[in-house]
Amino acid sequence: TPGRFRVAALNSSAISASWSMPPASSDLNGQYQVTIYNDEKNEVLTVSDNFVVIADLEPSTVYKLSVDAMTNDGQPVGKPAYGRITTESSERQTPGRFRVAALNSSAISASWSMPPASSDLNGQYQ
Repeated sequence: TPGRFRVAALNSSAISASWSMPPASSDLNGQYQVTIYNDEKNEVLTVSDNFVVIADLEPSTVYKLSVDAMTNDGQPVGKPAYGRITTESSERQTPGRFRVAALNSSAISASWSMPPASSDLNGQYQ
């Protein structure tokens, strides 16, 4: 069984999932079956790494995931790890009207409009 299954929202339409590999076994083929599902979606992926990024998801939507190791005959072991995640809201919390201008051969200026006020933002920019 894959362990330490972690799922994270990357933005409003993508998530990442990672897990620790199960102990080495001659019965396993090194691949994993990842399933992402909810009432509207059911997608099954086969991956060879212990992480995956899944895109084209709906904003502010709950998704359930499972990951299971696969046997040499290409079947899931049947002991999956489970996770659950909500994608981020599509409301943009990014600066707008970003402009950059050359001042001279060694300097530029940058300006932008502030995003809508939010308790999630600290007022600093990077």
